[in-house]
Parts: sequence; C-alpha cells; structure tokens
Amino acid sequence: MDQVDGPAPRVSALVESARDLGERRPEADVSAIVALRSKDGEPVLAFMRESGLRAEWRPGDSWVTISGRTDRVQSLFRVKVHDYVRGSKRFYASQGMPHIPELLVAFVGGISRITDHPDLSGHSWRPAVPPGGLRPIDLKKAYDMQSLVEAGASGRGETIVFFELPGNYRQSDYDTFTAKFNLPPLHTDDHGVKQPAPFDASEVTMDFELVHEIAPDARLKAYFVDPAIQTLKGELPLMRQLVEENPGAIVVLEAEACEAFYDQAQATAFESLWQRAAQLGETVLVPSGDVGGYECLEVNNNATPSDQYVGVSLFTSPPSVTSVGGTRLSVRADGNYYQEQVWEEPAGIGGGGGGLSTFYPRPSYQTGPAPGDQSNPPMRRVPDVSADADPATGAAVYITQCGGWCQGGGTSQSGPIWAGMMALINQYLREHNSRAPGFLNPVLYRLAAGHPRYPPFHDITVGTNLVYAAAPGYDMATGLGTPDAWNLARDIAELQPTSGTG
Repeated sequence: MDQVDGPAPRVSALVESARDLGERRPEADVSAIVALRSKDGEPVLAFMRESGLRAEWRPGDSWVTISGRTDRVQSLFRVKVHDYVRGSKRFYASQGMPHIPELLVAFVGGISRITDHPDLSGHSWRPAVPPGGLRPIDLKKAYDMQSLVEAGASGRGETIVFFELPGNYRQSDYDTFTAKFNLPPLHTDDHGVKQPAPFDASEVTMDFELVHEIAPDARLKAYFVDPAIQTLKGELPLMRQLVEENPGAIVVLEAEACEAFYDQAQATAFESLWQRAAQLGETVLVPSGDVGGYECLEVNNNATPSDQYVGVSLFTSPPSVTSVGGTRLSVRADGNYYQEQVWEEPAGIGGGGGGLSTFYPRPSYQTGPAPGDQSNPPMRRVPDVSADADPATGAAVYITQCGGWCQGGGTSQSGPIWAGMMALINQYLREHNSRAPGFLNPVLYRLAAGHPRYPPFHDITVGTNLVYAAAPGYDMATGLGTPDAWNLARDIAELQPTSGTG
C-alpha cells in the first residue's frame, strides 16, 4: 500500500510515475465495467441510460459496460478523472474507485476504475496507508493526537473499561506488540469469565493493543460476559457491575445485535443503565456495527439486502451512549491526515453501521435535518461520530489467531480509537483546569452546532454505508465526522473551563 504525498492520492505506481495533465475535459468520453450481484443487468441498464450514459449488457453476463461524458460520470460516481502521460502513452484514470449510487447498491457488487489503461482497469482501490497498516505514530498523527502527546498526555490517571465476549488472549502477543513499537508493558485487569483456549481472542487483543498504543499509561480493565448467558437479561447484571465500579471511566461496549430482536421494555431497561453511567461521569462508546445500514441482515446472511433488513443495533442506539461509526482513511507520506470516506464494501455487505432507532426518540442534543431521516416522530440517529474502520486501512496489530502481524478493522477498531483518544483528552483537560466531559454527546453536538475556535471534526462527505449517504454536516453514515483530537481537546477546554455541565 502507498502513502499519500501531494495533492492527490497515489492510486498505483504507474500513475505515480506519470505526469498528471489535470482533470479530463467534461465532454470527453470515459468508460468502466459494472459488476452485477446477479445476472440481471436490466435495472442497471435502465439507470445508466436515464443518467445520460451508454450501457451494454448481454443476457447471461454478470457485468455491464458503461461509457459517457466525463462530467456525467464524475457526478454520478463521485470521483475525479484526470488525464496522464507516461513516456509516449497518454491515458485517463480516476483518482479513486467509483462510488456505487445508492439506488444501485442492491444490484451492483462493484465498479472498476474508470480508465483506458490496461494495467489499471482491473486494479482495486488501494488505500493510502503504510504497508502492514497504521503504526502508532501514524494513527496519532492522522487524528492529531500526537499534539496531545507532545503536550504531555499519555492517558495517565484514566481508566478504559471494555465489555467483551471472553477470549484466551496471549500475553506473548502483547509483549511482541509493545516491543515492536517501544511501548510500556501491556497488562489488563480482568473480571468475569475467561474462556479457555481455543476461543478466539482476536477482537479482545486488537482492542487492548489499540488503546494501549494511543494511551499507554491508562489503566485497562475488561469485563468478560459468560457466553452461556449471552442474552440481554444475562448481560445486564455484569454491565451494571461495570458501570457502578468505574465512575468517571471511559467504557467501550463491544456488542452488536439488531433492535428488532428486542422489545420496548428491554430497550427501556437498557437505556436506564447508561443513564446511570452518564450520572457517574462515564464516557460510553459503542461501535455502530459492521454491516452498514443493514444491521438486521445478520440474522439471515444469505438474504439479499432490502428495506426489511435496514436497522441499527440496540447496543449502539441508546441516547446516553456515543455511537462510533466507520471510515476509510488515507494519510500523507509524513503520516498526517489526508482524507476519508465512508467505509463501505457493497460486495460483502460491509460498512459502518448507522440509521434510525425504532425505540428511542431523538434526544434534545440531536437537532436539525439529516439526509435520509424522514422519521415521524423524530427518532434517535446513529452514529454520533466515526473513525477508521476499513480493514484495508487498519492499524497494525499482533494477534496469534490471525497469523501474527495483521491489520485491525471494523467499528470494533474505531471504538477503541476514540477510547484511547478520550483518555489523552481527559488527562489534558484535568491538567489545564478543565472538566472531562463524561457523557460525550451534548458536548460534541454543541461544538458541531457552534463556531469553536478550532475545527474539531473532519466532515466526511463521500460514500455510503450501503443505505445512507455521507453529506455535509451530520449524516447517518458517519455522524458528525472523525476527530481532530488536539482541536477537540482545546475546544472542550474553552467550553467548560471549570465546572458545570457545559
């Protein structure tokens, strides 16, 4: 994988070595191949033709070829197409992979790079992160956490607590990880059940390595739920214990299940638990899920995505938790932030969760319209914020079960990223005569609605979570966006310099 250095993402070595002649003329033709989910190309043909493009398909084929004016293709697929020259060869190529229009998600598995160069036309989009994944320094630079580190923040005095399924994680994995990146030793304080081998501990290991690389001096705790009682009724007592024993902590709830599996009574009981956490000054972060807007598809993985499977996880939708969605991140050659888009994998029905709750009314801190939100009465929207979750742009972690060094991914990565970052921010706030926010959402939305001195979010405006599209401002694909940690810390410090709710 390549890093970005300059005005455009490096899409391949061939393009990097070519001279960029600038954006292609609007009236010039370009073409691409559309991969179908089935062998019925008629819906795609009709859509493309209505969009002003030419389209060809032969019954029985699993692809459609499309062509048309550059300006129409760029607008429809939200991608820029430039002309290049390398030696005597002149060609055009899109600077990233095309985005599937929302109306085609159910029919299209992918779209090739828009190019007429044979060595590029079949290549997949290559994310701009270092080979092997983001190192600790890359992750800290990308979200401007390094500035907090240079100001003395290390997570000292903070506690990060995980609610997890048990896993027989290996201390040797932690030791290999910390030795590689010259980090302090990683140890956890465990509660509840620890499942004996060979139960897979990949997610547990990833969670702790991620938060440790960001906030190495934070105390790490885990509450492992017994898989034999993996129902909400069985899990609530351990969650209650976690909440009562850790006032002021940062909590990451690693659990996911469609709201449709529960009833209003269960949802009410669940929200009351997190209201208690808010009263105790806890920041509760919950990954939004990894099947895009089709959270309820997990009950029937072989089904075709449709409206009946659109939904959100009960664990991420309570108004008293902060829901964390997922993005695809690109960094520059020096590790600093370059750009992001929504994490979406249409062919595999993957992406950051998001959408509307069916149980919880929209809380007062969530105001204003959101694209795709036509709920009446208004309901709770998730996610609230996001961070890198695409496995192709994930952080480097060491996990025996994945063969050693591998890359993290899923919103189970983005949640711990926010947890480690908040440990740095909380320490910074304490040491600068400010109060840690505890329940995070009112502060986040207040900053987004106001005009803080330092821009606290990267607003993600490209991509979909297979159901909802990103757009300027809040959207149900990435929430308010991804963090600039240094700016966010200084904004919160100005918002609540002493005490009170802010």
